[in-house]
Amino acid sequence: MNNIEFYLHYPIKNITTYKTQGFIPAIIYPKNIDQCKEVIEVLQKVNLAYFVVGNGSNLLVNPNTQKVCISLKKMHCRPKVKDNILTLPASLRIAEVIPLCKKLGLGGLEKIATIPASVGGLVKNNASFFGQSTFDLL
Repeated sequence: MNNIEFYLHYPIKNITTYKTQGFIPAIIYPKNIDQCKEVIEVLQKVNLAYFVVGNGSNLLVNPNTQKVCISLKKMHCRPKVKDNILTLPASLRIAEVIPLCKKLGLGGLEKIATIPASVGGLVKNNASFFGQSTFDLL
């Protein structure tokens, strides 16, 4: 895993908005999809449990966890648009999605504009706001 940023014994408070105390065994910051795939393949090969984090909004991490964290925060993926279908990277913050949709003339996300989350967190948790859920938009 050449040129993939990682840290050992990493403070949980640095990856969540709740600023939970404690440490995780390691955190890995892949910079693109290929690096992310490589990290997951290696962790699975050596039988290490892991979890994936975007912005860490509304996330509680057990301070006794032995899982490795893969953070999507530093990934460089770009949104893609084809036939009015927007494909977004999981690490993209919702605050960045709304101006993009406005620029492209795409609507529907206005009600969730203020949720402090990434696309991945929004989808995983089926976040809802003002009676509209994420799954309604997929």
